[in-house]
Amino acid sequence: MALLFCIPTGCRGLGAEPPQADLESRLRAAAGEVRGDVGIYVRHLGTGETVAIAADELFPTASMIKVPILCGIMAAIARGELRYDAKLEYDPKWSRGGEDLLAHCQPGSILPLSKLVLLMITTSDNSASVW
Repeated sequence: MALLFCIPTGCRGLGAEPPQADLESRLRAAAGEVRGDVGIYVRHLGTGETVAIAADELFPTASMIKVPILCGIMAAIARGELRYDAKLEYDPKWSRGGEDLLAHCQPGSILPLSKLVLLMITTSDNSASVW
């Protein structure tokens, strides 16, 4: 299992940052509750402090590429370069076939970015990730 959390700098309401040792013990406890293999790597971009738990292990990533795509979309929205409610027109060249919901869209279909993001993350829709 692989999880990636992107927390932008300047977030409010996250509380005081725990000391590194406390963070590591909390992450180990959370990882212990997961059924399966867990690898964690955390680096504080401000201080350079790290926590690594099985961070050098190899894990099959499958659709993990969608997480950095999502982070890029959210960063573009935060910079004002993209709107979450932007309407996007479907082009059949983006279809990835298979069981993707969006692979069956008609040319010229229009969907909001918010719906594409939702489908990309919740159903792992490959067509949504390249739309």
